Amino acid sequence: MLTKSFSYEVRHVRRGEARLVAYYDADPDQRPPAIILPAVLEEGAVIDVQFVVNPATHSEITDDDNG
Repeated sequence: MLTKSFSYEVRHVRRGEARLVAYYDADPDQRPPAIILPAVLEEGAVIDVQFVVNPATHSEITDDDNG
């Protein structure tokens, strides 16, 4: 499985939801421009979100050495 990480900043926390807005500097076609989450983060927080770009194969899932 391969993932790709993007940074998001919490722009607004309203009505129990935090709106994360992506930095527009890398691969905008490969990640959503914004994400809405339950408000567990404060405004101004910056987090990295990882998206799966290539799912794991059956052998990767069942191989004990990939731990």
